[in-house]
Formats: sequence, structure tokens, C-alpha cells
Amino acid sequence: MNARETRPRTSWIRTETLAAMLLAFGLAACAGGGDNGVDEDEQGGPCSIRVEISGAQDCGNVSHDLDDTVLWRGTDTWPFTCGLEPTLTAGGWCTFVGWGGDCEFAGSSNTCKLTVDRQLHVIATFSNP
Repeated sequence: MNARETRPRTSWIRTETLAAMLLAFGLAACAGGGDNGVDEDEQGGPCSIRVEISGAQDCGNVSHDLDDTVLWRGTDTWPFTCGLEPTLTAGGWCTFVGWGGDCEFAGSSNTCKLTVDRQLHVIATFSNP
């Protein structure tokens, strides 16, 4: 084998190794939970609001002003881009008792404005009319 035949093989091996390294690095960077703002894993990702309806079910709801999401019962986790400031609104035909968790400061007002900068937890309590 002469040097000319060896050179392409060596170059190919180096290129393949470099490509594999770049692919591995790229996949690791993507899987590393970089702050892309939205992570919809079951824990809610880096920025989310876990919304819980307490008390009367199916007659009160919680929605937010950034899309048409509405929770009528139970618990749900809403992923958000970090830094967004949604306004949550308690509605329905039940009596809204008040907010708990990260919206506790809003008391019995039917709205609560939050800055989503981490995993937040909000409880909306309703009673039958």
C-alpha cells in the first residue's frame, strides 16, 4: 500500500470520528435540558405552573390569557416559556373562595398575575353556590 492509498482512509477515519463526536455533543446538548423555555416532561420542566382545583369540582375553572387552556377539575401542569407573565382567571358558576400556593397573594380576587421563572404551584378553591 502506498501513502496515497493510506491518506484517504486516515482522512475518512478522522472525519467519521469528528462527525460522531459532534453528533454526540449535539445530542447531549439537546438532552441536557438547556433553557429553551418549554419542557413538557411530567415534572413540568424548568418553567411551568401546576394548577390545582380544590373544593367543588366541575363548576369552577382556571384559565390564562396566553391561550385558550382551561382546567375544570383536578390538577394539570402548564409549561411556559420562562419569563412570561400570564394572568390566571378563576371562573365558572361556583363560588370562588380564593387562591393558594404561588397565587396566595391575590386572595379572593378572581385574577392572579404571575411571572413564570421556575416551577410554580397554584391552588384555586371553589365552593358550591
